Amino acid sequence: MKCEAETKKRGFSPLSDWFKVQPRAIVDSPKTTEQLVANHEHDAFYFRALERSGIYLNVNQLKAVRTTKGPVQINAGAGSGKTTVIISRTGYLLSVEKVEPSSILLVTFTKKASDEMKERIGNLPGITEQMKASVCSGTFHSIFLRMLRENGCALEVLSSEKFRHVIIKRKMREIGLQDAFEPETVLAMISNYKNNMIEAEDLKPKSQIEEEFKRVFLAYEEWKWKEQKMDFDDILLHCYRMLRDKAEIRKHYQERFKYIICDEAQDTCPIQFQIIKLIAGESSPNLCLTGDVDQCLYGFRSAEPEFMLSFPEMYPDTQGITLDINYRSTDSVVGIGNDVIRNNKKRLKKTLKSVHSSDEVPSFVRPRDEEEEADFIVKEIKKNFKKGKKLKNMAILFRTHSSSRAVVDELVRQDLPFVLHGHKNNSFYVNSFVKPMLDLLRLSLNPNNEDALIGASPLLYLRKDAVMAELAAIKRASFLVGNEYKMTTVFEKLKHQLKPFHQRQLVAHKATIMALKMMEPVKAIEIIRGGSINYDKYLEMDDRRTLSLHKEMVKEMIDSLQNSAKRFSSVKDYIQFVDRVIEKNQQMDEMKSNPNVDAVHLMTIHASKGLEFETVYAIGVVEDVLPHSSAKKADEQNDRIRNENIDAVEMAMEEEQRILYVGLTRARQSLYISSPEIYNQKEREISRFLLDAFRI
Repeated sequence: MKCEAETKKRGFSPLSDWFKVQPRAIVDSPKTTEQLVANHEHDAFYFRALERSGIYLNVNQLKAVRTTKGPVQINAGAGSGKTTVIISRTGYLLSVEKVEPSSILLVTFTKKASDEMKERIGNLPGITEQMKASVCSGTFHSIFLRMLRENGCALEVLSSEKFRHVIIKRKMREIGLQDAFEPETVLAMISNYKNNMIEAEDLKPKSQIEEEFKRVFLAYEEWKWKEQKMDFDDILLHCYRMLRDKAEIRKHYQERFKYIICDEAQDTCPIQFQIIKLIAGESSPNLCLTGDVDQCLYGFRSAEPEFMLSFPEMYPDTQGITLDINYRSTDSVVGIGNDVIRNNKKRLKKTLKSVHSSDEVPSFVRPRDEEEEADFIVKEIKKNFKKGKKLKNMAILFRTHSSSRAVVDELVRQDLPFVLHGHKNNSFYVNSFVKPMLDLLRLSLNPNNEDALIGASPLLYLRKDAVMAELAAIKRASFLVGNEYKMTTVFEKLKHQLKPFHQRQLVAHKATIMALKMMEPVKAIEIIRGGSINYDKYLEMDDRRTLSLHKEMVKEMIDSLQNSAKRFSSVKDYIQFVDRVIEKNQQMDEMKSNPNVDAVHLMTIHASKGLEFETVYAIGVVEDVLPHSSAKKADEQNDRIRNENIDAVEMAMEEEQRILYVGLTRARQSLYISSPEIYNQKEREISRFLLDAFRI
């Protein structure tokens, strides 16, 4: 491990030296309500009761709880006790100001957060079960659905993502665009548009692909209307229309909800924020936004820091309160977070303090490549485990799922338990862009492998449904002739459906497939990528498949797959290892819901938001990974719905910087940062966010 010469070349001290002397956050022992609230004050009884239940508020937290009138913006830094402030503020309204519970609207982003807040409110002194039940608390979707139901909306909610995929596939088939797009791609794009209050009729296509997407979008909307269904995005859209267009309904909710608290306000998308504004009214509402612009990560869901930043302009009498004391992390972790985020322009400025001092400082490593990085991280985990630290208190965080491939492989080799968070398809080897290549390798080992033949069919110019139909016909015939019968038979039966050129290519592809098993795995993948199958060109030309996923991320995955094969000398051994990793993932996935399982957590930084761990390993902190290369091309990407007045690249790069900040501040005590010299076979500089932060 070593520090790069480029740190000196750019005028920076080596990072390892910086880490030894790095500035720390100020360590503060703040006064609490014990000293801040005298017994003779009218609300002292409430704070004495909070103290008896273990809640001691500092001066800014106290101000946030007491400031209940007019618009309030709470700028809550990482680990600053935001949730405690929200529940204490709600309790203050109920116990001190005697506000009707039903006039309080508490909006959160996740059901888990909503349930936790409701439970904690119920545990506050003086709060009865009836009061707790009467507070209108929930996620954006649950609350807005309740409003729709109260006003006669009887549309059935499409809650099954799998069923929505089925409908999209059916609609594409009906309009002659079968398999043109991945269903999840279509639904992600539709969601993005609706979050920005853009409907299918509003789209003005500028290309054939955009025209095709609009046709699918319209067909999906027409089906829902005929079937009297709505999806989760429609809940927001229907509620927005209702409140915007029906003054009497809007007035009803404005009169009902006298106090509104919006949690994680930095993550609201345009339509969510517009609905909150409609409920709050235009005058000086008792609207409290809580959040942290420095933790706004969901640009892909249309979340923008502009809403919090412009809040005082919308409501000039806004009272701003900053929660700047971090109760989670040591002074060294808070210090590095401060230095990483301080250069962002789009933020409500603050410098966090810590209440925990420590002799321990974050560790920086510069491994040769991601394989050496994985080896180092797993060795450190084993060392810490031997020292008595629990695996469940450790997390490996990364920018994209492809960055986790090497460390997951190493955890499987070392037989260490781990849980990979996120959707099941986030497991690297079952990713929709990776799996077809592995299916070709599986097919080379066994031409009768039906699942592999179906999975690889798009690369062979064959439709999946046609391949499945032919395989069913073979099964009905109930006999086999030779080891290659299924693949050969399917090819012979379906090639007449192809153009002459593709018929010739199919013959060449069959020969290539059968030759793969004789090659070293890394060479076999190289042949798949650039030989007659030419998977790289297939992906480059297929803009439909990558419509909402940046091609840079797809290439990362394919490069990482090729790297994963280097350790193996035979395709058979490689596929056996891949299947072992997939099986291990499935086993650990079943344990994910058990909070007591002692396993290392692996997740994207996005998924880690709101969580904390004793030890954090941040991996892949290099240029073109964090910040991601796609951010540098944000102005070229079709799936970004952009404000013409905002520089798309600058906005995307600032979000990348926030991503790193959030990742680092998940650590309570121990923090490791790794920046491989080589990533996916390319030399990489240390992330500019680290270099800029560590200027001495």
